[in-house]
Amino acid sequence: MKRIPLKKNDDNTAPEYFKVRDRVRRYTRDEHNVRLQILRIEKIENQVLDRRLHDVSKRMHLRNCKPELLIHGTQTRYVEQMIRDGFSYQRKGLFGQGFYFYTDSSKAARGCGRDTTKCLLLCDVQLGNTMAMKSADRSLNLSRIKSAGFDSVYGVRGTKESGGVFNDEYVVFRSEQIAPRYLVWFTSKL
Repeated sequence: MKRIPLKKNDDNTAPEYFKVRDRVRRYTRDEHNVRLQILRIEKIENQVLDRRLHDVSKRMHLRNCKPELLIHGTQTRYVEQMIRDGFSYQRKGLFGQGFYFYTDSSKAARGCGRDTTKCLLLCDVQLGNTMAMKSADRSLNLSRIKSAGFDSVYGVRGTKESGGVFNDEYVVFRSEQIAPRYLVWFTSKL
């Protein structure tokens, strides 16, 4: 596993630094009341997790799909294990016990705990065939979605009034569907 610091002053890494920084900054929403101040960005290369992602892609219900770059917020004490060994703790949420990802960095940041320095992981997530949900179903799990012909769950944005979610949420139930690509260290103001 390699961690490569991306720096805005380095001609070799600046383009990638700004791509990631802009992605994080662009996808903040006022209703989350979170202002992100990026401290540093690291690129993650992990051949073991890349191989797992590649292998699981062959077993998706939807063939030839590319992973989506989605955002996961976590507490700093879990980061090392997640980028080295992959995701292991599944959070119980509106769409069952799984690994939750977001398009909005400010929504993901809300899962970072109370640490002064916080972490966002931008991950390639192999969604495969996605089950769209407009209301919560906390009983969802891998066997239920697989038997229905799906590989992941998408909580449809703007469905809060019908028991769904305000912002996009994606849930996968297998850690093999996730490969961390970037680690963004930040502080936030509420």
